[in-house]
Amino acid sequence: MIDERPTIRFSGGDAQVLFTLHADEPWTYWDITTTLMADAGPFHGEVRTILDLSDLSTLQQRLMDLDQHVGQLHQSQWQPNNIVSLTFDLLQTGHLRVAVVLEDWTSDVRFAFTISADQTYLPAWIADVVHALKRFP
Repeated sequence: MIDERPTIRFSGGDAQVLFTLHADEPWTYWDITTTLMADAGPFHGEVRTILDLSDLSTLQQRLMDLDQHVGQLHQSQWQPNNIVSLTFDLLQTGHLRVAVVLEDWTSDVRFAFTISADQTYLPAWIADVVHALKRFP
């Protein structure tokens, strides 16, 4: 058994969101337990959710699409469930903003912040998703 839990990290400036996929726990195609940890300056949050392989594949496609539009205005959103939403805004200058929203749909708790990065972050983000997908046959 591989001890490492695959992670997908979106970071820039003093903000990040980290997805840790619990590959060591029992799972099915439709049920990958995932811990989301978010940091934005002095604020921190953590929540568990469920993702599936199609969610990760869609995230990979969104990121690759952004990479194909470097130098152009382009927006893409990834919202695999009611808990997490990422909106990517790519500017012509190469600046990349990621609006992160984490919500507890059973209450009124909401954590929203923006990650500031640029297009040079995209290859590493794509590689994280590809690595995570390889862990699940």
